[in-house]
Amino acid sequence: MANRIIARLKAFPAAPAWFTRWWGDLNTHQWLAPSFTGLAIVYMLVDIRPNWWPGGVRPDWWLVEPVVPFNFISVLGVMGLVGMAIHLYTTCLRLHEPVVSKDPRRIYLIALVSMATFGIFWLLESLHASPYLMPLPAAALLLKVFVNPLVAIVTTAVIAVLGGVAHGSSGLGPVIVGMGASLAAVFAVPRIRQRADLARAGLVAGLFGAALTSVIGMISGGHPMLWGPHALSAIAGGVGSAILAVGILPYLEGLFGITTTFKLMELANPSQPLLRYLLMKAPGTYHHSILVGNLGEAAAEAVGADPLLVRVGAYYHDIGKTKRPYFFIENQMGMENAHDKISPHLSALVIQAHVKEGLEIAKEYSLPPDVTRFVSTHHGKSCIAYFYHQACEVDGPEHVEEDHFKYPGPRPNTKEEAIVMLADACEATVRTLKNPTPEQIEQTIRRLINKRLNDGELAEAPLTLAEIEIIAQTFLKIVQGLYHQRIEYPDQLMKDLKREPKEKKLGSLPG
Repeated sequence: MANRIIARLKAFPAAPAWFTRWWGDLNTHQWLAPSFTGLAIVYMLVDIRPNWWPGGVRPDWWLVEPVVPFNFISVLGVMGLVGMAIHLYTTCLRLHEPVVSKDPRRIYLIALVSMATFGIFWLLESLHASPYLMPLPAAALLLKVFVNPLVAIVTTAVIAVLGGVAHGSSGLGPVIVGMGASLAAVFAVPRIRQRADLARAGLVAGLFGAALTSVIGMISGGHPMLWGPHALSAIAGGVGSAILAVGILPYLEGLFGITTTFKLMELANPSQPLLRYLLMKAPGTYHHSILVGNLGEAAAEAVGADPLLVRVGAYYHDIGKTKRPYFFIENQMGMENAHDKISPHLSALVIQAHVKEGLEIAKEYSLPPDVTRFVSTHHGKSCIAYFYHQACEVDGPEHVEEDHFKYPGPRPNTKEEAIVMLADACEATVRTLKNPTPEQIEQTIRRLINKRLNDGELAEAPLTLAEIEIIAQTFLKIVQGLYHQRIEYPDQLMKDLKREPKEKKLGSLPG
């Protein structure tokens, strides 16, 4: 949805060239979103504290003219405080989360969640409700799901501190409770993969907030009748945060086009129409994709990548083979090889086409961009070596251009995409070995990985040599278990084993 909106905006004929350049510049979004968020927070803070206005009266400038001159001193102070907080926040993102700070989708998502959370705080203050009802854990949960835990913690801390400013010295309690409840929500569930995880995190946040409220009340020497209602409000705020997060999450996912764990879990379901179509049209490819997913998931966990994204990407990376399934050996099942009847050049075109056709199918089934990239990157710009060498034998090396036998790319630029590329190559090649020994499997895996590395296919992926070695070891452990040697039983022993169940009768069983 977000990509379609952006595409339409870019194609809008009335947009001048300077605006297109300005809007396409990353720096535009890096200052525009924080600036707008800061102005919105400044207005809400000033609106909450009437004593910041001259004479202690907040003028209704949209209705009547203020009867006293507007005093900018307090407002300038608030603007300075908010400006410094946002500057420190954006600096923290640039230094510690460069990937997030360079993604306009996540920049605007953080801005929207921050403004919405502060807007609810502003509404609660306007209704004179308890500040402990503030659904700060909802912001923490949403940012953990869409971005990462660090961004969730830092963002909610800034919102809590700025919200506490509106209460002056009495705002310390709500700040501590809000930050504590948000931390509890982030750490309550290590990986949020189901909506029940959000509900559990919200309950933990509410209970922890209530405990903090009670402790603060007891330290201050207040009567339980004074801080008891605040503790109940903290519980309500935590539970309400979970409800709010569950309700708003699908809309944010569609608006910003960010793939969450919830969407990935849906795509990993075998009952998905596209996976069922893959199973029916290309069963060999389906089985291969499942094995690649198993390999990739284990390797992703070993090197700290996203194992769920790797598994889902592996499931869908070869969907283009459904167009011409019998041109791929895993789907031939003893049939005559279709490539025997055509030239190596045409065979290479057919093999290359499964990437382009996979992208068309992904678009047809509205796969998320993060999953679609596995379709285009799982071969990178590697060469289809078999048909290239076959063409060299037929036409001579001097008459064959290697570029005509290469995939269009692009190369993987994330750990997850690189892992799927390596898992795909290793599983497909090891499967062709007849009665492989552990030594043959290890040699094959290391040869394939080294070739991808030497050909520059991993040049854009953020993998270290140590991580590549861990991936190789993980593949080796799993593949040796999948393709281990089996004992060949003598023919007579096999006949005896088959005959034995028939000869046994129920009455002859021992005692």
